[in-house]
Amino acid sequence: MLQTFHDGRLISGPDLAGPYQGTALELAVRLETLGLDETSRICEGLEPSSQLSVSDEVVIVVISSEREPISGLPVIVTIPQVPMSAPGGTA
Repeated sequence: MLQTFHDGRLISGPDLAGPYQGTALELAVRLETLGLDETSRICEGLEPSSQLSVSDEVVIVVISSEREPISGLPVIVTIPQVPMSAPGGTA
């Protein structure tokens, strides 16, 4: 599992199993840092022979659209345009 995190955080298409295999669905995976309270609750729910070593979070975002995808050149440089003002003043 850690190799998956290292190789890429998005899992999609042929890497999925079951009804999602070969679909356009993408899963975003990341390591999740748990606090002591959360870790204790998870360990209480595990069988005594189990041991929690790594926790992860998987997010599925499905956004469907009736519009055709728009393709274009990638953004290479961004120049932020934020108005500056004196402290306490307005922009």
